[in-house]
Amino acid sequence: MVAFEELPYDITFKIVESVSSTNASSYQQNLDLNPFHQLKGDTRTLRNLRLVSKSFNHLAVSFLFSDFSFSPSHYGLEKCHAMLSDLSMQKTSVFSSTTSLCLIIGIWWDPKLANLCVKPWFELWDLMLPTMTNLRTVIWSYWLLWSYPIEWVNGSIEALGSLKSLTNLTIFFHNDHPPPALSLVPICGLRRLSIHWCLYRGMTMALRAQISSLLARCPDLQDFAFSVDAHIFSHRKIKPTIALKGLLEGFCRLSIPLKLQRLSTRGVVSCPEDFLVHIRHFRSLEELKVKVDPSPSASDHIGEICAILRREGIHLKALSITALHHPEVIRYISSFNAIECFSLQSLDPLDDHPGSIDSFFSALNQHRQTLKTLKLDVNRKSPWPQALKSHLQKEAGMYKSLRVLCSRVYVTPEEATSNDIWPLHGWLDTVIGLPSLQRLECPYVSYKTGSYYFTRDSNDLINPGGIYSPYTRDLMRQVVCAFMQNRGPKFEIDTRQFT
Repeated sequence: MVAFEELPYDITFKIVESVSSTNASSYQQNLDLNPFHQLKGDTRTLRNLRLVSKSFNHLAVSFLFSDFSFSPSHYGLEKCHAMLSDLSMQKTSVFSSTTSLCLIIGIWWDPKLANLCVKPWFELWDLMLPTMTNLRTVIWSYWLLWSYPIEWVNGSIEALGSLKSLTNLTIFFHNDHPPPALSLVPICGLRRLSIHWCLYRGMTMALRAQISSLLARCPDLQDFAFSVDAHIFSHRKIKPTIALKGLLEGFCRLSIPLKLQRLSTRGVVSCPEDFLVHIRHFRSLEELKVKVDPSPSASDHIGEICAILRREGIHLKALSITALHHPEVIRYISSFNAIECFSLQSLDPLDDHPGSIDSFFSALNQHRQTLKTLKLDVNRKSPWPQALKSHLQKEAGMYKSLRVLCSRVYVTPEEATSNDIWPLHGWLDTVIGLPSLQRLECPYVSYKTGSYYFTRDSNDLINPGGIYSPYTRDLMRQVVCAFMQNRGPKFEIDTRQFT
């Protein structure tokens, strides 16, 4: 008799199909793949498959518990106590399959009920985490305004730090400053660290020291991101400002240079001097994102950083910036031919100078063979949409690797109200000449002159209907539907803004 694990894949797919509420045969693209891999995320089917056999149970568990969420709260205490019982009696080992954990700490709690309703969750955590022997990625949301006792939070961090398998950590700080007693000291050895600061106030010295110290304990770090997730025009109000120099101080304590591949900042003052101090760690840099530098000298900063990259011979594969007109930016882009992803979220009207635009497209020709993603996000009335259209009318066939294109479309109020679709059709007819395009994003321009330097308000809107003008939205939807029906392009069009 043939055991389940010895069955051919096509028969296994038939069994999966009989259990699944969907057509499992639609998942079957490659019979060499584990059929359960195609069902990852289909919780209902995976739970049903656990009942088929011990072999199927083992395979389903590895996908059903690979991603797990943990959020201490007043609710679900019965489930909490059941899991506590199973773990304390060693009745389950399912969490050894967990590779990614979403941890949410700080949901509202009543201090009078904390020991009764919330503490059991932290006791469960103490038992559960040591069994997650394959945990690699943690996404931690820390809601500070209604947080739990700091000793409980630090206990969770200490438990995380004890896991040798943990390499990727993302932290979201929400609402308020972390308590001074917060300690990240137990965590070390990360390869990826991403911190999102969802606040309007500046960073305390204590937290900056915590982050800097953490970086010093990660000699194998390959990816570091720090983001202040405030509105663009609010970054200048954050006091004190967050500087790249303070964040990266921990790098000075590393005896051996890092092989950092990705560096991303948003809302951080990125002085070129601070970048140059740590240049030994950036020799392997492949991706650099410098967004919304709140300094008045932001465009000079990115220009001088590009000058450093050019002098040091560091050829990036991905570059994301918010100002282009500094001549060193164009010199850097023109100095090699390996960029795969380029993104410009222009926040400076000086980028609209015809000389800067012409120089950019001339430099971009260097990367026609390698460019996979191009995003030109200029959310103001400018020459950019027409300049890109003219460039692609001549060069579209040369961008053989371009998969994703994002460019805002300028729609006048007259075109929107009269349903004049032909200017937009002309843009789409140009884009269809890109041989490998898979995805087109075309949000429309909302502002006349709005930028990082001028407050974007209702008086600056192009359409009186606002950012989501019903006239513009209806026109865009009409154009896209007609284009998809008549031309049948091979690429998809992102219609989220106008549907």
